Amino acid sequence: MTFCFNLTRRALLKTLSAAGAASAIPWADALAEKTSGVLTAVSPKELLDSNVKVINTYHDVHCHSSCMLKAYVRDGKLLAITSAGDIPLAGSDRADNSIIPIQRRGCARGYSERKRLYAPDRLKYPLLQTIERGNLSGFKRISWDEALDRACAEIEKTIARKKELGYIPAWGVGDTLLGYFGPYLGTFGSTSIGNQVDCLNNCYGLDIPGHPAIDVLNSKFIIWSSNPLNTNYQWTMILTKAREMGIPIVVIDSTYTKSAAVLGTGAPGLKPWICPRPGTDGAMMAAMCNTIYRRRLHDEAYLRKYAFGFYPGDSVVSRSSIKNPVTGEDFAGRTFTVPKGESFVEYLDQLQREHGGEEGVLRWASEITGVPAKTIETLALTYAKTKLACLFSGTASGGAQRASNGMYFCWMEVALATMTGNATVRGGGIGYVSRVDGDVTTYDMRTRRPNTGDLMDNSTMHSLEHMFATYIRNGDLKDSVVYFGPMGCQTGFYLLVRNADNAEVLRQVRLTLMKILAHEGPVFGASSRECGNYRNLSLAAAKTEAKRYLSELDARPVTFQYKE
Repeated sequence: MTFCFNLTRRALLKTLSAAGAASAIPWADALAEKTSGVLTAVSPKELLDSNVKVINTYHDVHCHSSCMLKAYVRDGKLLAITSAGDIPLAGSDRADNSIIPIQRRGCARGYSERKRLYAPDRLKYPLLQTIERGNLSGFKRISWDEALDRACAEIEKTIARKKELGYIPAWGVGDTLLGYFGPYLGTFGSTSIGNQVDCLNNCYGLDIPGHPAIDVLNSKFIIWSSNPLNTNYQWTMILTKAREMGIPIVVIDSTYTKSAAVLGTGAPGLKPWICPRPGTDGAMMAAMCNTIYRRRLHDEAYLRKYAFGFYPGDSVVSRSSIKNPVTGEDFAGRTFTVPKGESFVEYLDQLQREHGGEEGVLRWASEITGVPAKTIETLALTYAKTKLACLFSGTASGGAQRASNGMYFCWMEVALATMTGNATVRGGGIGYVSRVDGDVTTYDMRTRRPNTGDLMDNSTMHSLEHMFATYIRNGDLKDSVVYFGPMGCQTGFYLLVRNADNAEVLRQVRLTLMKILAHEGPVFGASSRECGNYRNLSLAAAKTEAKRYLSELDARPVTFQYKE
């Protein structure tokens, strides 16, 4: 018997969704015992029994969103499936959010896995079709050995066509059969998820992890094409939270979807739903890119450091360990230069020439898309000026990338995100230069998102001001500090420093926060002689806020660079 790709029987069973005898879900080992009859409901109280084992897992058969699920197992039987927050902690009246405060919840398919696992008519062994497709009577039972041999033979046939196809795509599913026979074979013109996956792999590299889904809550503006309320249910909670936090959401879709109706908020000068003609999103995005570039709103420093192909003559030395899949040639050490006429700037210049300048490009896009030129312009300016902004299209959430020629939409999406410095940066403005006046720089140390109800109380604001101001004025920056004080909106602080390097200011901010956390004794200035409201000081409150801000600084790349 021949096994290809080191494909063992067990590996195949975990791959094939039809193999009900050994389910492809991660808790399969704990659920070997079979059941019969009708499944009965289990009460939440029963799930809190000490004999019930809770297994944190996910469902990787029906989709690849990897939403966290909790499998409740007793005596080798699956009692129930829940998500975080569904069942309270034992002895507690709060929801279980111990893994992460906000977590993607499972959808109806994930919750129904128990029923599927124990379905009386589930497939328990391999079946071979003996007559034409569609005739359910034409199947016979075969051994696992024969099934494996047949499957491997078909895989090897596909591999033999490698040179003909150029490559064999198997996006994100590794060596599973789904990657070879499923709907993800973009080589054959599929309009499935392959458009976006292939684009991102080519732009950012293979197996580069993205940000967690919850990171959209750090954004300040969310736009583009997706319908998660119908296609990616686990996103509903997160995007609803974004709306509740006051983050503007503009849905761009040719269809008035449920997501557009429920999630869209609009933004100044922009309606909640913008409707381009089907398949024309790319023209709209090209016009946006052109406007951003002409108004000099692109992030040149980011592009020079991280991007290749935006400017004419860009070159890069490859550090990839991957070989050319057709020729076997090494990529590592090779220098790649953008061919003349193929940089993105040259493309934008061509648009300018063909359509008579920026306004002409906007009119051109408007004629193609049916979206007013003013709307396209406002969308471009809002996206470019908002730090940070998210282009939310999703992979399995529908939208423009799931259409014919959807690759072009994905390329333009990457271009927009890259030229504005949004591509690889996690959202949130936790430390930046607010303004520069001569030799005095004002640093915005905002620790709370505005207009969300998340504000510092007076005691916290007052206490941290005493502690931080005292330490920073007596540290290495003592000759440079002009002022430190709270914002009236109760969302953060201003730090004014004269003749100091941004990097050094950031270092001293971190050091000062650490000094506050290590401080023992009373709050500085906690006396009637030194403070007009000394009874409203709390070291614990100051430490809590300092810890919060320090954790934010440690979690995200902050450089204190000036941003308009």
